[in-house]
Amino acid sequence: MPPTARPLAILRKRARPPSQCRPYSSHPPQARLNLPIDFSTTPLLHHTSQSALSSPSLSPHIDTSTLPPSSKPSTTRLPLHSAINAALAHALGASPSVLLFGEDVAFGGVFRCSVNLLDTFGPERVFNTPLTEQGIVGFAIGVAMEGGKPVAEVQFADYVYPAFDQL
Repeated sequence: MPPTARPLAILRKRARPPSQCRPYSSHPPQARLNLPIDFSTTPLLHHTSQSALSSPSLSPHIDTSTLPPSSKPSTTRLPLHSAINAALAHALGASPSVLLFGEDVAFGGVFRCSVNLLDTFGPERVFNTPLTEQGIVGFAIGVAMEGGKPVAEVQFADYVYPAFDQL
């Protein structure tokens, strides 16, 4: 038996009989596809501030169980773009080495996630880049190699694939 035929013979032995195979474009029986999700009951999300603050995924130094009720941290329900904006503002405020750059971020970004950050942190730390995803990712790599903390925004996921060459 030629060396290349051996792996094929092994695969043929492991293959399922046609009666156990399903066509490529079908879905398994009993599959729950494209059904609405009840986000108010899903176990994937925290539904109260208390459950969010007692999550085991938080750092150990954030232990709120011993604090009196008056000094416990609070949480706020925000739309996703506002939460991203708040996280970016926190990162930029926490470290002067954080830079935010990308396409239209100085104007608030196409999804409004960087609104008012240019006014707060200045054009040296929040700035627009040319429309070149490879350049944005390449610049981010250079900033990180020099000890900076880049936050590079590529507006749409479809445009990030050419930038993978930089990685």
